[in-house]
Amino acid sequence: MKKYRGLTLIEVLVAIVVSLLTLGALYEAYISLLRAQKQQVKIAENNLQVLMALEYLRKDIELAGFGIPRSVSITLNYNEANAYATCSPATYNTAPSGMPKPLDLGDNTCNNSDYLVIRSTAANLDKAVSRRWGYIYYNGSNWERISLSSQDFSDADKCVVLDLNRALVSWDVFCKNFTGNNTSMIYFLFGVNDGTLRMPFNRVDYYLRRPNSLPARCNPSTYELYRAEITHNGTRNEQPILDCVFAFQIVAGRDTNGNGTIDQWSKDLTTLSASDIFSQVKEIDLYILYQEGTKSRTEVTENSTVRITYPDGTYEDINVPSRYYRWKLIQMKVKPLNLEDFKL
Repeated sequence: MKKYRGLTLIEVLVAIVVSLLTLGALYEAYISLLRAQKQQVKIAENNLQVLMALEYLRKDIELAGFGIPRSVSITLNYNEANAYATCSPATYNTAPSGMPKPLDLGDNTCNNSDYLVIRSTAANLDKAVSRRWGYIYYNGSNWERISLSSQDFSDADKCVVLDLNRALVSWDVFCKNFTGNNTSMIYFLFGVNDGTLRMPFNRVDYYLRRPNSLPARCNPSTYELYRAEITHNGTRNEQPILDCVFAFQIVAGRDTNGNGTIDQWSKDLTTLSASDIFSQVKEIDLYILYQEGTKSRTEVTENSTVRITYPDGTYEDINVPSRYYRWKLIQMKVKPLNLEDFKL
């Protein structure tokens, strides 16, 4: 008769231990894959957010000065932004009786980063009227209005009116009701808002600010990059466009001698007049240092300092708060397309 031998207790224990070790290794591999997948998802989300933020910046800078008068031929008195406790937009309000600046730039004036102001009639993305413009002329019997946008002005739309020399003729007028006083003149209409105007332009500001609650994945030393539209009651309608930003630096390339070549780079434009900015600023370079993905379990950043090198050879060293985060520096060059001095 054949005898059957069972497993001993030691053999059973060894089998259990081997199984547990195998399961542990598989679990650790699964967790590592899960972490990597989560990190890649966050990086992909970051990249999409970065592209959207850069597109906002590019469009606003290219349109800086659109519909802004080059001179003022009427009595002008307007208001801009209300004062705020921190990163106040009122710091950059222009003279209320003179020619508005198309853009302004403050060096490290808000949370150790720069502050960018852009003025144009097209800056208000919430209003369709800001995407409408056209001209009006006298055809011999009446004033005829021609729309140069995809949609004509509505009855409620308010405009600023410039002549061929870009002098301000009128503002806070209904676009459909304006008629000129010189039948030989062509007047250009730029839509601004569909209510009473506080200023003869729209304005948008970019700056870093830490909200009450940062996204959980962000290093606590980072900020949100905000795009804030200054409304026509003086308040700011701010929206975060990029998470986990540590530094936001800007430099403006200027042609100070009028030979068509940039000969000076400036990080502050607050002392320049509107005429100087229109004639001199040829390029805006932006540098954004932000956190990519989530915190790592091991050090992933080789150096604790990130260097920003500006076009004139000067540089700025930024000390990042932790090597356990991936810090990425992106740079974008934008040419303002509406600052060139040409006739309408």
